[in-house]
Amino acid sequence: CSIVNLFSVLEDINLLKMNTDHDQWALGNPKKVAVIGAGPSGLTALKALKEIGHTVVGYESQSSLGGLWNYEDEANRFYMPVSSSNNVPVGGCYQSLKMNTSKNMSEFSDFPVPESYSTCMTHWEYSQYLQLYAKEFELVKYIKFNCEVIKLTRTKGKFDLHYRNEEGNQLDHFDLVLIATGTFRFPCWPNFKGEENFSGIVIHSSQVRRDKLFENKRVLIVGGSVSGAEMVTNASNGGAKNIYWVVNNTERESGRKRNHWILDRWPDSNSSMMWDCNMTRETFQLKPSMFFGKFCSWIKSIHRADDQSTIVYPGDQVAISDASLIENGLMSGKIRKVANVKEFDKSSICLLDDITLNNIDIVIYATGFVQRFPFLDDLWDKQAQREIHLYCHMLPVENQLQGLAFVGMSFSFFCSLFRISEMQSRWLASFWASRLKPFSNEELEAFQMIIDEHKKGISPYGLLVEPYKYTDELAKDIGCLPPGISGTACEDESLNIALLRGPLISAQYRINGPNAWSGAKEYIKMKAQEIIGSN
Repeated sequence: CSIVNLFSVLEDINLLKMNTDHDQWALGNPKKVAVIGAGPSGLTALKALKEIGHTVVGYESQSSLGGLWNYEDEANRFYMPVSSSNNVPVGGCYQSLKMNTSKNMSEFSDFPVPESYSTCMTHWEYSQYLQLYAKEFELVKYIKFNCEVIKLTRTKGKFDLHYRNEEGNQLDHFDLVLIATGTFRFPCWPNFKGEENFSGIVIHSSQVRRDKLFENKRVLIVGGSVSGAEMVTNASNGGAKNIYWVVNNTERESGRKRNHWILDRWPDSNSSMMWDCNMTRETFQLKPSMFFGKFCSWIKSIHRADDQSTIVYPGDQVAISDASLIENGLMSGKIRKVANVKEFDKSSICLLDDITLNNIDIVIYATGFVQRFPFLDDLWDKQAQREIHLYCHMLPVENQLQGLAFVGMSFSFFCSLFRISEMQSRWLASFWASRLKPFSNEELEAFQMIIDEHKKGISPYGLLVEPYKYTDELAKDIGCLPPGISGTACEDESLNIALLRGPLISAQYRINGPNAWSGAKEYIKMKAQEIIGSN
């Protein structure tokens, strides 16, 4: 079920009840709102909430903002240990990390990335961008750093936020709580027989910090998705002797096994544009077959499980990395695909096809993450946290969680997570400003029934979205759809062309509506000319 189909169903049952008087941006009943997390999603939430008039307080467990984009490695270690209390590594950013989306498709809607930054930003550049963003909109003064939220409880409809800082345990009270801690904190650890007897290094991909870890080593990497492809790339660049790669062949709902594909950040060697710059309203929305055909010509096969198809099916794994490096490694034999792990021995690993890999030095689990919010355990069952269901991909439907919201839980292969987070933050700010009428219990029960009917094949439901259609739906509610797209006339022909054929940058949602940016139109036209001129 796509988010667009879901929105249409919700409209049919009258669950989406937006007050369409977009001329009234003032907040009549300001609330006190806690924002947990000061990464990209948390920063956009703080900005959107304070702009509309709410009182906001941010809580960040680290000493600085940026979340997982902070590179934590003062001791110059090759990998970080995990915490003994929660099995979570400190930070989550490795030295060679780059973004998978271009800078202009990753920037916030009213704050362009500096032109001097790389097209494919490094973790340092993106971290600096977040610092500049926080400074420009004076967000730091609203954040309490070195504060770990340990528990949320409720008393007479209010939230009691228990946190720990350098002075000990503390308590604050809030009307509303927004959680922006993201989806990449708690590693998913496989459980293979005999692992405790293995003499080599066994770590999760989120612990890796430096490619030098792999120098002259025999490495086994478990996981065929995005982090798996990145670890294979890092191991190759780090000088690994041999790389064995478990590309999982998990069954899809259709009964067919997953194919695995890889996309280079620069698919066209004759162009300086990254892959996502080719996504325009014309190709991605009005002529999707045009874009999909181009996309299928870019990707390269890592593993075809059961056929020789050149088509990406729903449920296939698609990773973005250095496709040519991996392809050459597979052809030369330096990178070798292997079956999944059966069991460990002291220095060897037996695979499910009974082949044994001897003298393995390092095992990397590129196996993703599980959804956990330990501070919600008093309010929310742990299993329910793993199978999270969110109205509009933001609001939990459970009665005890009303007044709670999530930002940054949604993702899409075709879109930067952070542009989605920003639109979610703006939508929530409007929602909590009473521009959306409250929902009745009957309506929430109806929504729960819709989830039950449509969540098959999407696990957990609420994370995967159709990016641009989803953000357009949110923008429609907020009142910031660009002219021409919103149904209103646009007399500026050059802007019309830019919106149709230029890149789908977030600035289009700042042309009009609340907190519009006066420079949005010219910026959109400038970026469109860069793309159109290069084609």
